[in-house]
Amino acid sequence: MDTKLSLRNILWESGLFLRQNYILSLSFFLLAYAAVYYAQALNISTNLPIVFAYLIYTYFFYYFFVCFYFKQKILLNKRRFANALIRMVAILLLAFATLLILKIGFKILFFLAGTLRAFPEVYEQLRDIYINILMSSYFTWFLSAFVFVILSFTFFIPAFAWISAVIGRDSSITRSFARTKGNYCRLILMFLLIYGILPLTILLFRGCSAGVVAAVSAAMSLIQIIIYLKIYEKFYSQN
Repeated sequence: MDTKLSLRNILWESGLFLRQNYILSLSFFLLAYAAVYYAQALNISTNLPIVFAYLIYTYFFYYFFVCFYFKQKILLNKRRFANALIRMVAILLLAFATLLILKIGFKILFFLAGTLRAFPEVYEQLRDIYINILMSSYFTWFLSAFVFVILSFTFFIPAFAWISAVIGRDSSITRSFARTKGNYCRLILMFLLIYGILPLTILLFRGCSAGVVAAVSAAMSLIQIIIYLKIYEKFYSQN
C-alpha cells in the first residue's frame, strides 16, 4: 500500500479530533483519570487482584474508545469482541515469545563466549570490550531503543489488527505488515515519539500531587490513542 505518513498531518488531525469531539474526549479523560488516580491510591503494584482488575479496565477503556471513535452502532458485538480478544492474546504472545527468544539467544552467546577461556588473551580482550560497553552511558539508551524497535514489530504494528477486529474489518495480523510496508522507519519514529512522551512527561511532575500526576497521565493516554488511531486510518482507510 503506497501510503506515506506525515507527522505534521497526523498531529493536526489528532488536535482537530479533540476539538470536534470534546465531549467524548472529556468523558474518556475522566475515565482514564479515575483509573490512574485510584491505581496510585491503592498501590496496585503490591496487590495482584487489583492489578488484574486494572488491566481489564484498561482493555475495556481502549475497546470502547475505538468503538466510539469509529461510531460503531453496536458497542459490544459478541463476535467482534471475541475476535478482538483473540487478536490481543495472539499479539501479546508474539511480543513475549520474541523477547524470550532474544533472551535465550543472548544466553547462548554468553555460553559460547565462555568456551573462549581456553584462549586467555582473546577471552580477556572480549571481556574488557563487553565490560566497557556495559559501563558506557549510551548502552542503556541503545538497549531501550533496541527493545522499542522489537516491540514496534511485535506489538504496535500488529495491534492495528486488533483495532480492525474491534470494528469488524480485516483483522489479519500478517496483513498489517503488508499494509504498512515502506513506512516501518516512519512508524518506529512516530511510536517512539508517542510512547516516549508519557514517561518523560510524568517524570516532570513527580513532585506534584497524585491528582496532577493522574491528570497528566490520563491526558497523555488519550492523546496517544487518538494519534495511534489516526495512523491506523492512513493504512486502513480503504478497508
